[in-house]
Amino acid sequence: MPETRWKGYIKDYSGSTMMQCKIHKGIDYAEISNTIKLQRKFVIDKIHEIMNKRIYSALDFSTKVN
Repeated sequence: MPETRWKGYIKDYSGSTMMQCKIHKGIDYAEISNTIKLQRKFVIDKIHEIMNKRIYSALDFSTKVN
């Protein structure tokens, strides 16, 4: 961020480094934790759905074939 934008508004110290982050207008940061939980649940549910479609019954080796 250019010094002209913050100089006189924010106290700076010798040797300090000013840092910044960008805020996205489309993200509700108050609900971000819940949003991430819902996304994680969705992905895990999809993985289970795909895995369950590909599970085959196991062979039964307990009986002998003559």
